Parts: sequence; structure tokens; C-alpha cells
Amino acid sequence: MLPLHSEARAQYDKQQDKFKASANKGLLFARFYDGYDKAFQKDAQADTNALRSLVGKCGVQQEIKQAASRLHALISSLEGEFGVFSTDWHFVTGMGNSHPAESGFSWHTTLGTPYLPGAAVKGLLRAWMEYWVNADAPVSGSGNNKVAQWFGKGADKENAGGMAGDLIFFDALPVEQPTVLLDIMTPHMGSWYEQGGDEITPFTQPGDWHSPVPINFLVTSEARFLFGIAPRNNSGKAYVKEAMEQLKSALAWLGAGAKTAAGYGHMSFEEQDIALRFKSEQEQALIRQELAAKKHRERLAQANIASGVEVWPKARVSDPKPGPGEITISYDGRQVTAKRYGELSDAMKKRLKRGRPVYVEVEVEHIGNQLKVLVMRELPNDL
Repeated sequence: MLPLHSEARAQYDKQQDKFKASANKGLLFARFYDGYDKAFQKDAQADTNALRSLVGKCGVQQEIKQAASRLHALISSLEGEFGVFSTDWHFVTGMGNSHPAESGFSWHTTLGTPYLPGAAVKGLLRAWMEYWVNADAPVSGSGNNKVAQWFGKGADKENAGGMAGDLIFFDALPVEQPTVLLDIMTPHMGSWYEQGGDEITPFTQPGDWHSPVPINFLVTSEARFLFGIAPRNNSGKAYVKEAMEQLKSALAWLGAGAKTAAGYGHMSFEEQDIALRFKSEQEQALIRQELAAKKHRERLAQANIASGVEVWPKARVSDPKPGPGEITISYDGRQVTAKRYGELSDAMKKRLKRGRPVYVEVEVEHIGNQLKVLVMRELPNDL
């Protein structure tokens, strides 16, 4: 990367505070490195200061949401599988990319956010399948093992037998603004790695007399990414769901990106997030109710409290109280009081007032000894 031209640098210095808050941080990182002085030299803090200016939320929320929605629509149209995964801790990718700060970072070109290229997603899943899953068994009807069928294989020496895999892997994009932080590593024996094989001196040999050299680098934190896999052809439709399940395991156990051995890059599947993320507000409200009810039932089961929903096909209504709007509903020796008087038709209210029988069909939820009316439907008078 070349230093900025003096005139460009003057304009950048004049405007940087104005546009840094909303600028594409990937563009700032790749094209506007601010670590050189007028003599094209760097001081000791140049890299740290340049990277620190990128710390914080990145990207524009509306643009991120639109890009994720487009990706979701594409995957859905191809009958693929998708999932939202949240970072367990730090995540970094692209550290090998060239940069004056000596530690690269992968930025999405248009969104200005961290992302994981589709090729990296494919490589992660392939490594998981090859080394941690028994994927050598032939796939029925193909003669290839699962790895070759999913990911493809190269041609032989005669340039024959090569094939593309049956699955398509998409870039993993954020679904909301991720946070970029500044992290640090302190290698102690850089000279050993660089020159240890060429000469034997105290300077180039590993030992406890070397001083650590702090190196700052960018990491992603508090991020959620949308991963997607789609079938390339009809045969791929048979494996796409299994591939997504295996990807969940790979992200949880291996991690994505760099420094995974140090705990970076591990991600967890967000089941509730994917259920709500791409739904309308009305659908989201219904799903939240269902999820809350499911969680409530699970808590009751853990406490050994019986619960469930039952139908009372012909329950009698009595003891109307128009003031508080209450009625008593009785069935098979049990009864429940509910504020349902206002739901009765005028004809039914008149029958109650005259002391004549009124019957309804109700759905009742029971939690231990407590009863709650969920749904009430009037029955014809002649029943």
C-alpha cells in the first residue's frame, strides 16, 4: 500500500472527523491508512492509532438488513438452508492479507463490515467432514464419497474425472451492525521464525532472553452472521439439510477464520433468531407467543407440574355477572370462572337472564389445579 499523496492527505486530514462516523470502514482500512508522516515514515504508535480509529460499530444498519434479506430470499428461492450464528467470543478472518499494520482483515466491499467468504465456509465444512466425520462411505448411486459429492473433486493426471460439488456456499453476511475491537498478540521469537533456519546466533535462536513484540490487530465481537447453503442441482437437494446441520457442529467445535486454536471464531446457532429474523411484525408476534408458551411448558415440566389443553365439548354457562364481565363455565364436575360475558351474543345473554340453559364449547388450559379458558364458542340452543 502506498502512502497518500500530499494533496489527498491534506483533504483527508481536513475531512476525516466529518465522515469517519459513517464512512465505509473497510475502505478506510484498505485505502486510507493514516500511519505515515510527511516523510513517509511511521512512528511506534502509528499502527495502533490507525487501527484504533476503526473500533466500534461498523456498517449502516439499513443496508446490512437489506443485504441479509436479499441473501435470505436467494437461498430460499434455491430451496437451500440458512441459519443465523452468533459469535461466542472474538472472530477474525483475513489476517494474512497484506497491510502496512502487518495484520490484515477481511472487509465486505460494499457493506464495510466483517464477513466470511463463501470459500472459507466451504473449506471449514470440508475440513470438518474429512477429519471429524466419517464421510468416506460411497453416496448411493454416485460412486463418490460424501466429500466429493458435496464439494467436488479435481481431475486426475489425464485431466478426467473432475467434477463440481452438488452444494453452493454463500458468503456469511452480518444481519446487524457488528462491533470491531482492537486485540493484541505478543510474539516472543519473531527472529527465530524469520531467520532461525539460516543462521545460528543468540538473536535467531528461541530462548527466554527475547522480549515480546506487541502487535495490534482487529477482531469482530458481538456479531450475528447469516450462513447459507443451496443445492447446485437436483441431487444436491438430498444433502443440503444435512450439510447445514454439519456446519452448525463445525462452527461450534472448530470455529471459523484465524486463531481458532486460541478460541477465536466459534459460533452458536441462534434458533430463535432465525425463526423471527425474516418474518413480518404480525408473524413475529405470533412466533414470540408460541416460543414463550413453549418455554413456559418446559419450566412446568421441570417442576413436575402437569399442564395441557383440553376441549370441553358441551359446557354450561351460569352465574353471569355483567358488571365485572364474568361467567362460570361448568363441565363434568369441574368449573372455571372467566371474563367472557362480553363475548356472548345478545340472545344467549337473554337466555341466561331468564335462567334458561346456555351451552358453549371451550378450550381450557390446565396448569396443575388452575384452569384458564383459551377459546369459547357458542353452541346452538337445541343441543
